[in-house]
Parts: sequence; structure tokens; C-alpha cells
Amino acid sequence: MKQKKDSTMLSIIWSNRAIAEFEDILRYWVRHNGTVTYSVKVEAETEKALALISKNSLIGVKVKNRVNVRRLMG
Repeated sequence: MKQKKDSTMLSIIWSNRAIAEFEDILRYWVRHNGTVTYSVKVEAETEKALALISKNSLIGVKVKNRVNVRRLMG
């Protein structure tokens, strides 16, 4: 999943683990529902969240002992 970047947006870097887990989640929903429809919706909502985060760098709660890391969901 690539995130576009312009001069006003921050770059979001996914860890290898995050990418693998996200792909696993999408595959789970395809198997569970027998269609890609819900996985496409999940991916679209994730893209919206990434755009919000990249435009609003102070959104979320700072993660202790991690520089420039914020947690949006628990």
C-alpha cells in the first residue's frame, strides 16, 4: 500500500509486520465472506485514515518511549 506525499503531507511508513498483518486481515475477510467486497471496503477506509493521519500529524496519542510515533486506535 503506497501513500502519496506532497509538500504538506507526512509520509507514513508501514513496518513489515504491519503490512503482513493487514494483508492477512484482508485475506481472512475474503475467505470468510467468499467475496472481496468487504476487503475492498476495509482497504478504502484504511486509505481514508492514512490520508487523515498524514495531513494531521498531531492526531492520536503519543506512544511512550517512541519518537514521532502516535497511536490512533487502542
